[in-house]
Amino acid sequence: MFHRMMQMGDVLPNRVTLVSVLPVISRLGALELGKWVHLYMEKNKIRIDDVLGSALVDMYAKCGSIEKAIQVFERLPQNNVITRNVVIGGLAMHGKANELFNYLSRMKKCGIFPSDVTYIAILSACSHAGLVDEGRSFFNDMVNRVGLEPKIEHYGCMVYLLGRAGYLEEAEKSLY
Repeated sequence: MFHRMMQMGDVLPNRVTLVSVLPVISRLGALELGKWVHLYMEKNKIRIDDVLGSALVDMYAKCGSIEKAIQVFERLPQNNVITRNVVIGGLAMHGKANELFNYLSRMKKCGIFPSDVTYIAILSACSHAGLVDEGRSFFNDMVNRVGLEPKIEHYGCMVYLLGRAGYLEEAEKSLY
C-alpha cells in the first residue's frame, strides 16, 4: 500500500504515515526500504521530532544497523525517556552492554529517570553480556532505590540472566 502510494505520486505520505510505516519496516527487517523512507524525509524536509525520530531509531536498530540508529538518536532533541529507551533498547538488542551503560549514565545526567522499560533493556543487556552481578544490582536498584514494582518482564529477565549463568536455584527463588 505504501509503495503503491509512493509510485502513484498523487498522495504524498505525511509525518503520521511515516510514523506508522516504520514499525512495519522494522518487523520485515527491510533495511533498504527504511533507508529510502529516511532519505525521503530528509529530501522533503519532514521534521524529525521525538516521535518520528524514535520510530527511525527503532527501525534501524531492529533492522541490524545500530550505528545508524545511534547517529539518528544523536540528532534528536533528547529530552524524554521514550527517545532514550529506544536507543537503550537497541543497544541491549545488539548486546552492547557497555555502550548501554554509557547512554544510561548520560540519561541520568540529563535528569531523565529510567522507567520500567529502561530496566527491561538493562536487564536484557546484562543477560546477553553475562553480567550477573550488574543485573542483580540494577534489579535491586530498581526495586529498593527507585521504587518501581517489578513486572513479569523484569522477573523474566532475571530468570534468564541467572539461568544462563547457571544459578538455577536463585532463578527459581526469584519468582517467589
